[in-house]
Amino acid sequence: MPKISELRALLANARSLPWRPVRDGDEFYSLFDEDDEYVLMHSDVHDAKENSELLAAAVNSLPALLEVAEAAEAWMDARVDDNFSSVRLLEAIKKLRTIPNGTTRSPK
Repeated sequence: MPKISELRALLANARSLPWRPVRDGDEFYSLFDEDDEYVLMHSDVHDAKENSELLAAAVNSLPALLEVAEAAEAWMDARVDDNFSSVRLLEAIKKLRTIPNGTTRSPK
């Protein structure tokens, strides 16, 4: 599994967010960035739509998820009386909740 810093580097070198899936012909789905630039194409006939939607959702959520992961890591490493880490964790959770139509709770 990549480290948080490695994921941040990959994200920094990738196309700008958000990405969105678009049907591209009968059997293909492509991902485009916010500038309508082509990111990649997925061409499995049976699950192209679902896989493209998953890829876009995962990549678009990654910045907020990395914030939460870093804040949680800092919180776990902090002393009990270190308020900075608690505040940082709460701020990261607020960012996570800004994901469009997102939630921090699992669906029931």
